[in-house]
Amino acid sequence: MGVAVGNLLLLAAVSAAGPTRAGRLSADVWATDHDRILRIADPALGEAPVTVTAASSPRSAGGPHDYFSEADYWWPDPANPGGPYIQRDGMSNPDNFDDHRKAMRRLSVAVPALVAAWKLTGQPRYAEQAVRHLRAWFVDEATRMSPHLHYAQAIHGRVTGRGTGIIDTLHLVEVARAVEWLDAAPSFDAGMRAGVRGWFADYLRWMTTDKNGIEERDAKNNHGTCWVLQVAAFARVTGDRQLMDYCRNRFRTVLLPNQMAADGSFPEELRRTKPYGYSLFNLEALAGIAQLLSTPSRGREADDLWAFTLPDGRGMRRAMQFMVPYIRDKKSWPRPPDVMYDREWPMRQASLLFAGLALSEPGYVELWRKLPADSDVDEVIRNFFIRQPALWLDGPALSRGEWGAPVVTVTQAGEKWTIAGQRQRVVFDAADLSIRVDAGAAQWRMQSSAPGDLQARAEGKTLSLRRRTLRLPLTFLGKGRYHATLGRDDPVNGAAVQLEPRELTRQDFIDVPLRDGGGFIARRAR
Repeated sequence: MGVAVGNLLLLAAVSAAGPTRAGRLSADVWATDHDRILRIADPALGEAPVTVTAASSPRSAGGPHDYFSEADYWWPDPANPGGPYIQRDGMSNPDNFDDHRKAMRRLSVAVPALVAAWKLTGQPRYAEQAVRHLRAWFVDEATRMSPHLHYAQAIHGRVTGRGTGIIDTLHLVEVARAVEWLDAAPSFDAGMRAGVRGWFADYLRWMTTDKNGIEERDAKNNHGTCWVLQVAAFARVTGDRQLMDYCRNRFRTVLLPNQMAADGSFPEELRRTKPYGYSLFNLEALAGIAQLLSTPSRGREADDLWAFTLPDGRGMRRAMQFMVPYIRDKKSWPRPPDVMYDREWPMRQASLLFAGLALSEPGYVELWRKLPADSDVDEVIRNFFIRQPALWLDGPALSRGEWGAPVVTVTQAGEKWTIAGQRQRVVFDAADLSIRVDAGAAQWRMQSSAPGDLQARAEGKTLSLRRRTLRLPLTFLGKGRYHATLGRDDPVNGAAVQLEPRELTRQDFIDVPLRDGGGFIARRAR
């Protein structure tokens, strides 16, 4: 291409899953979830954001921007109704203040679905609505949530907040994952990116330094696992490699050695009154960590958390081997049934999908496909936090050579960008805000018509620049239908790309953000 390829590449693939690394199992998750994603995202297009400022409780010690919740299993004492609450493990108190939790869960359902729908369809309205929610929660001064959890899982008459409450923001993990995918959306401009990532950076700082955060980090059960999962996800979205390395190390040296028994079970979860549900929950969180932080392309086993094992063989493979038989046949579960919501589990556990792909276990993937993906039971929504697994699959890292010669190239030289196809060539010079389009005998050049808005039109074709993004008509590709894929440089291997799906035709447009390098569109007819 003549220039170093930067952060963004545009490619067209044969299928939504694309080719895979040799010997590695693949699953067309985008195709599997296509209708489901749109079924969740379409209603969310009309929903206004609801943040913590929309409701308050007189029992909260915080202010209007401070998240507040009450511990699930704590109830009024029948012997002293006005006194401190008492614990009933596994029994959720329906009268506790839950509005902030519900608002956050609503966010965690809507934003990932909207971002996934944008990736599937390329329609800007989905990304724009996701950004609207993110702005309300993390950027707008009137509605944003304070980046701490001083008042989470309070217990009436005992404490105004606890480290245990940090598990409530587990529902921001998939929101953070969705934010990573939004970078190419024109509506997610530099100001929004900085605001959202700034919030997560502030929250990370609080989680890793405040006494509540330290208390939660050191928990011996699923709470400690979920602290690592959250820090890993938020560190990814903020680019904090030091914290990501810290989480990898904690996974290997703390979580697996201290939580997993020789047979792959989790003793701390098995002793609870909901042993089945808690075992699934902790496995899901560990699988999320392995999925977010594994870097198998480095060729070092220590960085592939799916492959990592302790000297005695404990690791993710053994954890799956313990639990999968009871997911496949719950009747064989040897422990007492959960005291509440036992019938609602298992769901379509993402651990099955992630482990199936990483460990080359096709049976896990097939089992994942057969289980229910969604539930309207609030308790399930509260404890089932990976709902859009496609957003967790970066796609295989492929060499650019595997895609063959590109039919369209996007190159950068200083402030000048060139997009060249089989019949068209576009040159945009950011220095003087000019666009030149060569298409056969026709040629256009135009200056800025309005701040931040450039457009060139001829023969029914449109080329536009908005917020330093070129909107290209895909007449470049010729006739046919394509599964087009947005590719990003692999974070480890600069000669490889990660793939993301998008279905397009030659009549569609695709946005090319102009920043940090170029890319190419390779053609593969379907």
